[in-house]
Amino acid sequence: MDNSTYSKNLFSPRLALMWSESPRSLKLIAQRSVRRNSTSHEILEDFKGKEASKEVLKSYELMYSESLGAQVDLKVNGFFNDAQVIAWDSDRETTVFVGDLKTAGFELELGRQGEFFSWSLSYSFSKQVSFDLSSGLDKSGITYSDYRQEVGDFGAVIMGEGNDLNNWPNQSFKWIVNQSLSQSVALHFNGQLFWDQQGPKDGLIALERAVAGSPDEAATMAEIEKIREEDVYDMIFRSNLGLSVDLREKTRASIVFRNVFDSSRAHRFSYDTSTSKPSPHNVRFVHEELSVSFLLDVAW
Repeated sequence: MDNSTYSKNLFSPRLALMWSESPRSLKLIAQRSVRRNSTSHEILEDFKGKEASKEVLKSYELMYSESLGAQVDLKVNGFFNDAQVIAWDSDRETTVFVGDLKTAGFELELGRQGEFFSWSLSYSFSKQVSFDLSSGLDKSGITYSDYRQEVGDFGAVIMGEGNDLNNWPNQSFKWIVNQSLSQSVALHFNGQLFWDQQGPKDGLIALERAVAGSPDEAATMAEIEKIREEDVYDMIFRSNLGLSVDLREKTRASIVFRNVFDSSRAHRFSYDTSTSKPSPHNVRFVHEELSVSFLLDVAW
């Protein structure tokens, strides 16, 4: 229960049903989470005699786990979310209700937890089911599926495209390996793959269609081709290797190598708000090269 001077009581219930029979278990979870808007926004709405706005998330999750023996566990999760999203509106310089977002997906995880050796593998898939933009808004950074923005000086308009989340990969794969080489030396290896980033690609497709046949087409397409040549929204691959040594009690030294394999796929791009400059002018990204860092932890 969340209580504020400027808003009604916000109740966030959670219901869980569980079944277990060794070595398996099953959980069904339903919850409703309510989050307040910013305090300054609540005060402003109260001054105008309006009910304080809030963000509401309804979530449903089914979780299955099973011990396969030899310290190996399997976990499978599926989810469905329905969120009434509040976000920052740069045009109005305030937080507003953006729209109703529905997403669904699942995750598979397989792992082993041992005293000297452990590992885990996980795969996740998440997908936008639908997005309904709030009336009075033309665009948001959540998705290009419900979208409208004028671009250029010749009346071109970017319209909605696709049905995917922006700034988010639909699929990912991660792994973690820990190996104790002795009582004082440990090796750590982890990596991640992100792909199927259709949401931001939808923005480029929508822009292509908007400028087609206009005087802006040649210059805009040249910029879009630069982005595609750099594989900005294609597969992202990172792998990191670390070695830690306990020098004495409460003192540990570590060395970490980041992007040890194929650093050409290790890149990051900035969050695309989709509300200020239209694509491709809002696309910013960096390629991460191999880097080495040293860390000394001392406790007393």
